[in-house]
Formats: sequence, structure tokens, C-alpha cells
Amino acid sequence: MVQKGDKMLKFGLIGDGKISVRHKRAVEINGGEIYKIHDPKYGDLSAPLDEEFFAGLDYVIICSPSYLHREHVKLCLEYDKKIICEKPMVLPWEPKIDDDRVNIVLQLRWLKDLPKKADLIKVVMARNDEYFKLWEGDPRLTGGLLYHLFIHYIDLALLMDAKFEGLVVSEGEQVRMIDNYDIFKADMDEAYANMYEDIINHDKGVKPRDLFYLHWWLDRNSDVYGYGTDLLNKKITIEHNRTII
Repeated sequence: MVQKGDKMLKFGLIGDGKISVRHKRAVEINGGEIYKIHDPKYGDLSAPLDEEFFAGLDYVIICSPSYLHREHVKLCLEYDKKIICEKPMVLPWEPKIDDDRVNIVLQLRWLKDLPKKADLIKVVMARNDEYFKLWEGDPRLTGGLLYHLFIHYIDLALLMDAKFEGLVVSEGEQVRMIDNYDIFKADMDEAYANMYEDIINHDKGVKPRDLFYLHWWLDRNSDVYGYGTDLLNKKITIEHNRTII
């Protein structure tokens, strides 16, 4: 349960979009409460958050667009709040933040029956022209497709010493496999719930310093493979922790 002693923990949510549904379910499953929400539906997401919003909160969940993550993390830290932040916490050109109060969402690490080692992680994603008209498809706002689409899978490949193959196509069948483990069939609600339980009760979240090497890899290879539509139809390969260029 997400509580300390007899106290139910209260969560603030910044950004109430489609990904926030996973977080709300995880909080509910663990017995916590979404106490306050800051979102354009209820006001201006870019407007300053003040002491009134942070009062009484134990954790702040950051689900705002990627280009606002660093700004929101810094503000939460100023109010000395613990944070659960969707990836990425910072964009490639932004200064890193190293603070153990921050937990970065890489929920695939908490998938049930996830293998500890793997030979191949293969991911094919289809993104059409409409996607690249949204903020999600603008590398200036996301850090690029390696950051926005592949960060979860490259993270696992580095942890598992697995070969990684990634491809973004304009149309076609999508694939997300870890050897014979089909990620499309995995229970993401369970993964998020398990992640929350580990963060709250055991302080076993993914901290910024845990991702320094991952960010170095993403930054270096974004320059090689591309950031936006220039990455389409380019096969990205990591050969057991080594990049094939």
C-alpha cells in the first residue's frame, strides 16, 4: 500500500494526458490518492506552479510534455518534493540533474517475467506524417526519436547485454520483442503498479545517475542515426553493448 504508517500518501499530477492514466491506476492500486492536478484542461500548463499546489503533497508525478520535464523537476525540487517523472527527464542539450529525490519512469524494468538476460531486443515502430506534426514527433520538443520512442528498449538492451535492433517506418506491422517475450502482450498497468510499490516502499526507483551511460549512448547515436524524419527506415543496431555504425 502507498502509505506510511496510518497516513495515505498524496500525489500531485502535472500533465493529465494519455500516459497519466497509467499513473492514476498505479496510485489507486497501491492505495494512494491523486490529490491535485495541474493541466491545460484546468488552466495553463506553462503557468507557474506555486506553494499552494505543492502544499500537502508527498510526491509529484510529472507527465507533462518532454520539453517541460526539466523545468517541472527543478520546481518540484525547490519545494523539496519527491518526484516520479516520465522519461526523459532532460533533453539532450539540457544540463543534467542529479538528485535522488527524482525517480524516472522506465516501467519496462518492472514487467512480469521479464528475462534478466536476453539475446535480442527487436523493435519496429510505425509513425505516419500526422505523428511528425504533433509535439511528440518534433525532435526539438522530445530530444528525437531515440529519446522518445526507443529509450525503454535501449535501456533494457544495455542492462541485459542484448543485441538491439530498432527501426521506424512510415507504415507497417509493429514489433516489440525481447527474445520470445512479446511486450505487446505484457500488462503495463501491473508494471506501473510494481514500479510505484518499489519507489514508495523501498526507494528502488531509477535515479538520474543510473542513466548517465544511457543518455551518453542516446546523445552520441542520435547524431549518427538522426533525430526526426531523417531516422525513418534506418536500422539502429547495438551489438551486445557495442554500436554498429
